[in-house]
Amino acid sequence: MVSKEELASATVLGSLQLNVGTIIGPSVGGILLPLIKTNWICTLNALCFLLVAGALLLWKRKTARSKLPLESFLESFFTAIRYVQNSQGVQVILIRSALFTLLISLIPAIIPVIGLKEVKLNAIGCGLMFSALGAGSAIAALVLIGWIRAHISPNLLIIAANLLLGIVFVLMAFIRDQTLFILTALLGGIGWTLAASELWVAAQRAIPDWARARINAVFFIMTQGAMVLGGILWGVSAVTFGPAHTLIGGSILLFLSVIIAIPLSINFTQAIDLTPVPVTGFSHKLLYLPEADDGPIVIHYDIEVDRTRGREFLETMKHVRMVYLRNGAFSWQLHEDLGRYNTYRIEIMVPSWNLYLAQSERLTKAEKTILERARNFHVGNAPLQEQMFLSVDRELLSRGFQKGRAPMVGKPSRRSL
Repeated sequence: MVSKEELASATVLGSLQLNVGTIIGPSVGGILLPLIKTNWICTLNALCFLLVAGALLLWKRKTARSKLPLESFLESFFTAIRYVQNSQGVQVILIRSALFTLLISLIPAIIPVIGLKEVKLNAIGCGLMFSALGAGSAIAALVLIGWIRAHISPNLLIIAANLLLGIVFVLMAFIRDQTLFILTALLGGIGWTLAASELWVAAQRAIPDWARARINAVFFIMTQGAMVLGGILWGVSAVTFGPAHTLIGGSILLFLSVIIAIPLSINFTQAIDLTPVPVTGFSHKLLYLPEADDGPIVIHYDIEVDRTRGREFLETMKHVRMVYLRNGAFSWQLHEDLGRYNTYRIEIMVPSWNLYLAQSERLTKAEKTILERARNFHVGNAPLQEQMFLSVDRELLSRGFQKGRAPMVGKPSRRSL
């Protein structure tokens, strides 16, 4: 819905909307709790959800229709899995996000326990404590994050936020004054928002438009799973060692997580270009056009490589392999020709004709650069010849070949390497 340049600001706006609710909600709940029963508070909360549902029903979203048939549920599911498996950048962000969520789950798991039992906060005090977290998030979103992003890199910003949160955990383990405890929660909200928003922005920058909904779903599964796991671990730790010692242990782990941030930097997301590009490539003639769900489709081509560039070629093929696998192929293999010197055959298998066509729409500028670099290794006299095959295993296992396909002889079909 927004451009790459507006992505960071849109993320801050979304976080601000959530944080304003975080400020108002606990405060209103804390005020209403002594006045009315909890069942009426829950009823009012349910009515608010109905208002949200009504707003979504009235929303008329405009979406661009795809020229290709929609993927089946299983195709879409496995495509998302393959994308994560073959995208190192997405893996880095998922690991960093899950680790951060695991550690930050200390706040909802342990801070209320310390506030109620150690600091002796009442219902209104707990509401103010959570409101302070929200207020800190709002301060980070409105005042701090724009200036910080202009002066330091995203990775350094997250490191600084983690250090701030580690200090907050230590302070909360020892502070027993109610006012200071609530003010410390405000600092926690600042650190939480700075790190979480930057990780979310990095995730959106690393995901192409066609895979955004699927990979965001994976992102939510990872972070929510880490939140649940963290709640269990910190709860067990609080019972075993006490809330204060658990906070100190969490702060130590936050300080140690800074070490992981160095090799698993997210700064690469600032330079990556995921703009879709029109596909040009080989021409080949098909005798007939397969149906959308026909498959698997097998594509292979032979490439002759300069012997002196063999190591460089193999290194580039590692990246080419990941391009195909994360864009729909379920198999990519490189074979060396035993009958010809310095000749390799690349074989790609795609589940269906529909997914083969989808690959051409999914390629980004960064991926196209990798494929063009691969094609430039070819030194043979003849141009690269792409050959395409359709698996007939279905027909072999059924009564006979499908009938009624209209031949498409002579009609060229251009597809990329």
